[in-house]
Amino acid sequence: TIRFGSFARPSPAVAAVRAIMCGRRSTRITQSYSSGHTGIDIGAVTAGVEGDPIYAFCSGKVKRVFNWNASQGTSGNASMGNCVFIQSANPKPSNGGSYLRTIYMHMQSAPLVSVGQYVTKGQIIGYMGNTGNSSAAHLHFAMQANSTDMNPETGTDRYVDRDWINPMAYF
Repeated sequence: TIRFGSFARPSPAVAAVRAIMCGRRSTRITQSYSSGHTGIDIGAVTAGVEGDPIYAFCSGKVKRVFNWNASQGTSGNASMGNCVFIQSANPKPSNGGSYLRTIYMHMQSAPLVSVGQYVTKGQIIGYMGNTGNSSAAHLHFAMQANSTDMNPETGTDRYVDRDWINPMAYF
């Protein structure tokens, strides 16, 4: 487990996030958060090589899992590839609401966790890949915050495409 502060780093390459926080640009953050890109892309430790472990950023309950296959294409939910949504209490409720959802996209294969499972900060939940609408091995790490519980746990229902927050606020 790779830990810092109150959270665990979602991938080994996330040390690059610390560099951004200090004003230095890192090649491992391959795309930053913006209104058109609702998360940060963390490149593989070795560019183009899949399989780096993905760690749960914080403890919580798995609310959604998407298992992707190539026949699904790359639009809609399929754009996320193999993906996990984990919901927890928001340690910064003033930043969007009482619930925090961390979202891990483009996993190499089916996630190692399932809907309803409780995961702990730093637990391996999958491996970095290139599934869905993706052009290289990376983790698209996104966050949503609001005051509405993602219930009932519906497994593979369409995610709610709103309430995005910049993950950098939590590093």
